[in-house]
Amino acid sequence: MGRKPLDPKAIKKKLEEHEAGTIKLPYSTLQRYKNTLDKQDLKEKDEEYKQNIDLDDELNNIDLNSEYVNYYDIIDFKNPFSMCVFGIKRQGKTTLLKHMAYSNQKDVLIYDLVHNFNNFGKRCYQAKETQFPDSALEFQRFYSSIYNKLNKNRENPILLLIDECDKIAPNNSRMPGGLAELNDLHRHAKFNTSFVCVARRPATLNTNLKEIADYIIFFKLTGKNDKSFLNDLHKDLYNAVESLNAEEHEFIIYDMPMSKIYKSKLDLNINFKK
Repeated sequence: MGRKPLDPKAIKKKLEEHEAGTIKLPYSTLQRYKNTLDKQDLKEKDEEYKQNIDLDDELNNIDLNSEYVNYYDIIDFKNPFSMCVFGIKRQGKTTLLKHMAYSNQKDVLIYDLVHNFNNFGKRCYQAKETQFPDSALEFQRFYSSIYNKLNKNRENPILLLIDECDKIAPNNSRMPGGLAELNDLHRHAKFNTSFVCVARRPATLNTNLKEIADYIIFFKLTGKNDKSFLNDLHKDLYNAVESLNAEEHEFIIYDMPMSKIYKSKLDLNINFKK
């Protein structure tokens, strides 16, 4: 039979007694005890190093501390980007869009299918058609005329906000030409427009828009297919969205290129009156 593994605590006690002169250990035993402690020390340092690496990876990928981040600190509005916003009704999607619109009044253009943005005048196009495919045809006319005129010779990118975007680009259907063009230009980094597509659930919006989004914002979700969509994006995303407090209007910002998760909270005290 082999020797019984030595307990590091017992070894330290024996060595202390040896140094105090209460016991006399043979040289070979001293060496064996010291080698065992050295190996144990290396093992503990290795475990500590691995834990630090794991913690660094976790902190690099998720930021869900008690303090909320400001979405403006995460999203660069000075450069073109694409974004999707998802969440069930009455969680704050429209309020968030209004905040974006008022913060970028000189550059914003709103495509409003449900007439939630009445205070934006010429910066808001209120659509008449809300059912696909007529809604897609109307968006194409809007894109060919209003959008293209506004987009000529601009220094700053247009911020195009499309509320209820799944009504013009539902999943498993062909996108209207204008939206498909924006999506394709963004895919090849040849565009001067930031566009935000809003829908209640990821499953209802055209897949092409979700695949190339730079950012996806999630309010509370309840759909059965949402879990698989979130898990496919990031292993921690479903739990992050599940942890949201709907009453506090919390939301998650997912930075797709960086694969990072941030938690934010909607300010309901914003005054949107002119």
